Amino acid sequence: MAKLPKLELDREAWAAFVNDCPGATFFHTPQWYEVWEAYDDYRIEAQLLRLPSGREVLLPLASKPMLGGLSRVYHSSPAGTYGGYLCREPLTAADRQQLYQHLCSFSTLLLQEAPLVPSVLAGQGGEEDFTQLIDLEGGGGVVANWSRNHRRSLKKGLATDYHFRAAQSLEDWNAYFEMYQDNLERWGDRVMAIYNWPLFEILAQLPKTHCRLWLIEQEGRLASGAICFYFNQNVIPWHEATLSAHLRLRPTFLLYYHVIQDAIQKGFRSYDFSPSAGIRGVIQFKEGFRAKPKAVPFLNWRSDSIKFIDWMIRPFRKEKTL
Repeated sequence: MAKLPKLELDREAWAAFVNDCPGATFFHTPQWYEVWEAYDDYRIEAQLLRLPSGREVLLPLASKPMLGGLSRVYHSSPAGTYGGYLCREPLTAADRQQLYQHLCSFSTLLLQEAPLVPSVLAGQGGEEDFTQLIDLEGGGGVVANWSRNHRRSLKKGLATDYHFRAAQSLEDWNAYFEMYQDNLERWGDRVMAIYNWPLFEILAQLPKTHCRLWLIEQEGRLASGAICFYFNQNVIPWHEATLSAHLRLRPTFLLYYHVIQDAIQKGFRSYDFSPSAGIRGVIQFKEGFRAKPKAVPFLNWRSDSIKFIDWMIRPFRKEKTL
C-alpha cells in the first residue's frame, strides 16, 4: 500500500491544526499523546500529510513495540480513544480512498474515528461501532427527557446529603484512585483495562480547561467521581468510579446530572458517552439519559506479514499459557 508524503510537523503546528477542527476531541491533541508517552512508553509519531489534491491532513499517532521489538503497533489514539484523520477542508471521495490506503500501509494499526469528524473508514473498510451522544443544544440535557428509572435514581441522589465539586488537589485525585481500586475488586474479571496511579498523577497536571475530575462526596468522603475531557465543542467522560457502599443511593446519576448541567452552562454542544464495547447494560444505561447513537467506525489493521508471524508463533503462545 502506498504511503502519502509527510510534511514537517512540530507540537505547535499540531495543536493549531487540531484547534481548527471543530469535531476534534482532546484525544487528538499533543497533550493526550504526551500523557501516554510519559505513562506507558508510547512513542509519538503524529503525521502531517499532503494529498494529491493538495489538501493537508493530520494523523495523530503513537506506537509501541511488539513481537519483541521486531515491529511496532500504531495507535490513533492510545487507550482506545478517538483518533483518525483531521482536515481543515471537506474531503473528496478520492481523498478518503487515498487516506484509507495510507492506513493500510502500516504493519499494525488500531484506530477509532471520532463521531463529529467526517469518516474515512465508512464504506471502505474497518468495522462498525457507535457511541452515544447528548445534543446539549437540542435540549438533550434536560432531566425531563431522561427515562423514568433514571429520574427516580436522580431523585434518590438529590435526597441524600451529597455534595458535588471539582477536584482541587492531588490528594483529591489520590482519593479517587483509591475508590477506583474498590471498583476493580467489584468488577473482577470484567475489567477491560487497569490503570495505575502514575497515570492519574499525570492527568492531575493537565490544564483544568481540558481535564476535570468531578466528585460526589458525603461528609467529606468520596462516593462517586468521573474524569471528563473538554475540547472545542465536546465533553467526554472518560473514566468513572463509584464506591460500592454507595451504589444503592445512586450517586452516579447525581454526578452526571451536575456534569451535564455544567457543560450546558459553559456552552458545550455535545456530551459524548463514548462506545460501550457492545455491553448491553452499559448501552441501556446511556440510553436512559436519551443519548442518541452515532456511528464511529474503527480499524484493527494487520498486514499480511504480521498475520503470518502471528500464525507462526500462536502455538508457542498456547504452550506458554498451559
